[in-house]
Amino acid sequence: MVAHARLHINAYPCAIVGETFYRLSRNTFDVIRTIKGNVRVRSFDLDLARTAGTSVTPVKYVSGADYVVLLAPSRQSLERLRERTFVFSWATQLSWGEIVAIAEVAPRRLK
Repeated sequence: MVAHARLHINAYPCAIVGETFYRLSRNTFDVIRTIKGNVRVRSFDLDLARTAGTSVTPVKYVSGADYVVLLAPSRQSLERLRERTFVFSWATQLSWGEIVAIAEVAPRRLK
């Protein structure tokens, strides 16, 4: 699956474990155009926590930037991607192992 998508970085609702509150990062990609594959969902969430700076991803993600996202989704994730009204959550986000590559569409110039 290949998609041109815009990243929005925010947070899922806080998780409470015992007396500790955890704010979980949410990385949502709004689909602008499906380049390859049968993707109907309007947006999908990816677990980017372990990917930054690896060989398949940018060193730093920027909220509002456009990316080309190449995925090898599991069967369950693929079913979710094909459902137009599916809304991803922390539990259903695509895992880092389903990411093949992420490339910024128009890289910013370094100052």
